[in-house]
Amino acid sequence: MTRLPKTLLLLFAVCNLSLRSTNAVCSTCDNLISVPAGYTEVTYTETPEELQNPNRGFLKLNSAKSSSYRPLKVSSLERYRSEDGITMHWRQFVLDEFVSSDITKEFLDNIRSDLETIRNARFTTVTRILYVKEMPENGEAPYGDATKEWMLRHIEQLSPIFSEYEDVIDVVQAGFIGVWGEWYYTTHFGDPHHRDYDNPDNIDGYTPQQWQDRKEVLFALIDSVPSSMLVTLHF
Repeated sequence: MTRLPKTLLLLFAVCNLSLRSTNAVCSTCDNLISVPAGYTEVTYTETPEELQNPNRGFLKLNSAKSSSYRPLKVSSLERYRSEDGITMHWRQFVLDEFVSSDITKEFLDNIRSDLETIRNARFTTVTRILYVKEMPENGEAPYGDATKEWMLRHIEQLSPIFSEYEDVIDVVQAGFIGVWGEWYYTTHFGDPHHRDYDNPDNIDGYTPQQWQDRKEVLFALIDSVPSSMLVTLHF
């Protein structure tokens, strides 16, 4: 990663302050015949190396199911960096064992362990929490996601982790609801196969209560993360 030298930044700041205090005119780069006292001249040359932009670019996706957890490894992340120039990870945590119960301390510690691995590898991550990754064979409800009450409880449990790893988590995706955490095929927040378009109170076939329940989950998640952390919503 390439950064502007502090000397250049300081030069800009000093010039700006000088103009404010003296009403003078700052010399342009063409008029700077010599380097001012106390400053250093820096000459940049082109490099063929890939410059890895932190917190941007392509991601590698891995999922961690509570029922079959496999931890992340620093060596895997370092391989992504060396082979693909990737410095961001997309980690999905699947709470398939906790649809109707608290997240256990063991799995909360597993989440922390993965985030610590990402930190040690000098990566950052996009994180999504969900309950189910596969559609039922018949394509119909129940789909396997949790109720609003359990989602709110799980968000409460996860909130300390979001704060602990504020430097690691770039984005928390608003998963939770529906298959894949995509807010569509959901048992408790409006089944897309059974929308009621005839009721004038409904919006897009979903009831006001279903929209309110979705809003409560989203706002609870927003309130649970540090103010510097982004929350993104599918669709």
